[in-house]
Amino acid sequence: MNRSPRAARLGLLLSSLAVLLVATPAAAQDEAPAPAPAPAAPSAAAPEGKVPSMSLAIERVGGVGYARAASSEANDDSTLSLTALGVGGVTPNPFAVPRLGLDFILPSQLTLGGAIGFTRLSASTSSGSKSQDVGSVFLYTLTPRIGYRIPLSDKIDLTPRAGLTFAGASASPSDSKNDASIFAIAIGADAPLAFRLTDSFNVLVGAGIDYTVSASVTTTSTTTVGGPGTTTTSTRSEELKGSLFSLQAWLGIGGYL
Repeated sequence: MNRSPRAARLGLLLSSLAVLLVATPAAAQDEAPAPAPAPAAPSAAAPEGKVPSMSLAIERVGGVGYARAASSEANDDSTLSLTALGVGGVTPNPFAVPRLGLDFILPSQLTLGGAIGFTRLSASTSSGSKSQDVGSVFLYTLTPRIGYRIPLSDKIDLTPRAGLTFAGASASPSDSKNDASIFAIAIGADAPLAFRLTDSFNVLVGAGIDYTVSASVTTTSTTTVGGPGTTTTSTRSEELKGSLFSLQAWLGIGGYL
């Protein structure tokens, strides 16, 4: 069936309108501005600076110290206490002897190391132009230890440590006839704060405590029998029954490597 020219033109017009109605929304959707990109996730915190692998320090070079020695013998209840205050110098307290410390810092912040220290005391008397040596005392300590480094801030670290201290002392009078030495083992702990003035230089402020668990003394005496050139030497060793307690607030300097 043939359609009239008017009907054909009307059908073409309706077809064109339908195409426009369908294409316009699609075009509008295509031309819409792209959505803003999602904000980037916050970046991870900057990694901490290089972790030091070694600590070298001069410890217990000064401060305030207290020591108390007590006997536990059945017939002896004597005690001896000592309080010392000073910066540098020597001390009769073996646990307060200035020491050189070296500790390795593992990636886990665990520290392994130790410290060694020694000092010598000597005394003399004088009368007019004459001087006489009274004797000397030599003290030493050796302390293997383990600890953990805690960075409190960019400039301050705290490193609690614990270990054993092997301490010894020897006394030699001027006549060299009666010598004595003592050896003690103590458990101890300290907690130095390291104030980092630079990346490799620290000022140390710490507190330490030591308590003896074992001690022995050895005495050596020399006597002359039957005239000059004939001598007899005797040596005696005995276990001490007592304790030595030491508490100290100390200063030092050190650095990270």
